[in-house]
This record gives sequence, structure tokens and C-alpha cells, in this order.
Amino acid sequence: MELEWWMKSPSPFTIAIWLILAAWLMPKLLQKIKYPRLKYLKAFADSVAIIGFITLIGDLLWCLTCLARFGTSFPFYPDVYQLILCAVRDFVGIIFCFMLIQPLLNVKFLTFNNTFFKAILYNQIFFIAWFTIAPNPGFIDWNFAIRNDYALNIVVSDFLTSHVLGRICLFFMLYNFVSDK
Repeated sequence: MELEWWMKSPSPFTIAIWLILAAWLMPKLLQKIKYPRLKYLKAFADSVAIIGFITLIGDLLWCLTCLARFGTSFPFYPDVYQLILCAVRDFVGIIFCFMLIQPLLNVKFLTFNNTFFKAILYNQIFFIAWFTIAPNPGFIDWNFAIRNDYALNIVVSDFLTSHVLGRICLFFMLYNFVSDK
């Protein structure tokens, strides 16, 4: 089954969450960072780079956990191959976003502190728990469930787990990465 435009990644719900996070982050940036020109545009760009950094860390963890749990269940091509490519894409994106946010680390707006690393650990524990109880990939990926005609309750459960609980983990990582000092 071919997915509708609103089901493809990133979903409109995901984009809305990212915009809400950017709206939460921009005033903090504008208060702490003195942008010489185009301050709103630069604060928005910085917030997108920060959110991208956090999101890509989460997505990399998701890909690696999926490979560890279900990698042997998938055919190599296209599924495992695609997961490997996604993990590489995420890693490169993390490096790119890190280069963009480096100046914010220098002015102590962002911090790699213990609470940030704990937030990443909690996110990974969430993934491990979720993937451990999932009997197959249809229970961890709502798009996979739709393409393979899983029951609607499984699709909704997957969506809510990834887009509510998963986004709470994402916000927890972001919140602990931004320094309020």
C-alpha cells in the first residue's frame, strides 16, 4: 500500500511539534544571544539546528535499536539497507548540526551536562523497552503497520507511542540541553 502524503516522514504532526519546540526555544535564544542583525531569522535558524541535533540523535538511537531488535527479521534489501542508510544520514546530520550549534556551546547556551546525557539514556531505555515488548516491526513503526495492513488499533497505538511518548523524550533531551543559567 502506498502511503498518503500526510503519512510520510516527517508527518505534519511532527512538523507541528518541531515548530512548537522552535517557538519555545526562540525567546530563550533572543534573551541570551545578542544577534547583531536579522535576530529573529538567526534565532529561528539556531533553534532549527538545535532541534535537528536532538531529533537526529533520537532517530539514530531508533534506527540502531530497530536494527538490533529486528535486523535479522528484515530482508537486507530494502529494509536493513534503508535502516543503515538512515543511521548514516542521522550521523552525518548530527555532525552538521553540531557545527551549526557550536557557537551556542561556546557562549554556554547549550551544555553537554549530566542531565542531558541522562535524558539520552532515558530515551534509549524507552526505545529498548518499547522494542522489547513489540512482537514485530508493525508494533514500533506506524508507517510499516499501515503498509502491511495491520489493524487500526495497532497503527494508532504506534502513532501515539512515537508521537506522544517519543516527543516527550525528545523534549526532555532538548530541555536538558538548553542552559537556563
